[in-house]
Amino acid sequence: MAETRHCRNDLHTVHGLERRVLGPTQGSDSASFSEFTGIQSYPTTYFNSDVYIRHSDGSEDLLASGIAQTTRDAPSSSGYQNATWVCPETVLASGDAIRVWNWIKIHIEEGAYSWITEPLMHGTLESSTWTFRRYTASTYTSTPPFYFSTGMLRWGSATYDTQIQNIVFSGYGDLGIRLKTNNGIIKIGVEPLSGHKLRTRKWDTTYGIPLLATGDGDASGVRIYDGSAVKALPKIT
Repeated sequence: MAETRHCRNDLHTVHGLERRVLGPTQGSDSASFSEFTGIQSYPTTYFNSDVYIRHSDGSEDLLASGIAQTTRDAPSSSGYQNATWVCPETVLASGDAIRVWNWIKIHIEEGAYSWITEPLMHGTLESSTWTFRRYTASTYTSTPPFYFSTGMLRWGSATYDTQIQNIVFSGYGDLGIRLKTNNGIIKIGVEPLSGHKLRTRKWDTTYGIPLLATGDGDASGVRIYDGSAVKALPKIT
């Protein structure tokens, strides 16, 4: 399952941390942040990112820093810039979230904002090439003896849709649902909601329980009638 995640301007709290939403749908409220420096000639502005996995206990693991870097050298320019990074295969624990920092570095100044996904219900973050698509800008103002060079990142709407493309997930997440069968206790898999009719809720987020064909390789022995056919709940092996 490949997803594009959009840097939105609305906030949510994930495992004790309030940050902007890194969501599967585009936002409508645009915003920006800038870094300034005051030197006579326009310096190169750098834009890059850090990626963390945030766990349900609030701890974080760094996957990569300073990645997918782009630059602006012109004193007046703006628009989308794309850069890529190869994400390593990463096994996800129940409820892990992806947190991304977007950095601006200009001369000796630097700063960043961060975004975070909802708690994810996938078994694995697959190795794939992510494309960071950022809306960036640079300006230079000269009114001697004052000089201001600015690097800017914009996000949050269709016009300024800073995003990450091709985040690839696989497998079901383990939300802790257990069922006792004749063959012992089995774990039931869940996914992001995505239209599933059978649902469960945790961490202020609703997740879906897929209903599989009984012959599916991930089908458990637990059966349910969905109104038209007998289906199986997914198992985590």
